[in-house]
Amino acid sequence: MPVISIKNETFPAGYEVQSARIMKYETPYSQTKIDMQSKEVWIIFEGSGKITQKSQIYRVEKGDIVERVSKWITLEPQIAIGFLQIQGFWNEPRGTCGLFTLDKNLEGCNTGDPADYPRNTVFDNHFHDCDEYWFILQGEGTVVSEGIHYAVKSGDCVITKTGDHHDFPIVKKEILGVWFEGSLTGQKRMGHLYDKK
Repeated sequence: MPVISIKNETFPAGYEVQSARIMKYETPYSQTKIDMQSKEVWIIFEGSGKITQKSQIYRVEKGDIVERVSKWITLEPQIAIGFLQIQGFWNEPRGTCGLFTLDKNLEGCNTGDPADYPRNTVFDNHFHDCDEYWFILQGEGTVVSEGIHYAVKSGDCVITKTGDHHDFPIVKKEILGVWFEGSLTGQKRMGHLYDKK
C-alpha cells in the first residue's frame, strides 16, 4: 500500500482506519467536551491532562491511550497536550496501538525474517494477522512495506496489509510515531509474526 499523507489525503476505501488527525489543546485548565465516535482511539504524544468519562476522572500523559467508554469525554489540559485521533470501523478483537521511537544504531540488525537491504536500526522484518498503520509524527527515514522501499517523513502514514511484511531499516532523523493495528483475522495471533518461527 502506498504511503499517504494524513495532512491532505483521505484513507483508501476498504481500510478500517478512515481518519487520522493531529489534535492539540494548548490552554491549560480549559475544559473541552468532545463527542467520541464509536470506533475512536487517541494516542497522547505530548503534554498531559485530565480526562473525564462516565464521571470517572483520570490523568493522561505522553504514551497513554484513550479509547471510548462513553459518547462524551471532557478533556482538560494541564500543559499543552497533543494526540493522534484515529477513527474508523474496526472489529474486536483488534491488535495493539501505541507510541514508538526509533533512532540510528551503530549495531543495526534485523531480529526478524531475513532481509537483504542495508539498515542502521535495530528492528525486525515481520508481519501481522491484521492491517497495521504507522503514523510518522516526527523524523524521517525509509520503511519497507510489502517489498517496496518508501522514504517517509513527518505527516506520513504507511499502511501494510494483513500477512505482508514490513520493516523500518533506515532512520535519518529520530522517529516519533504511532502504530495502530486493525481487526485480527485468520489465526488472530497478536504481536509480530515471522515465517521463520
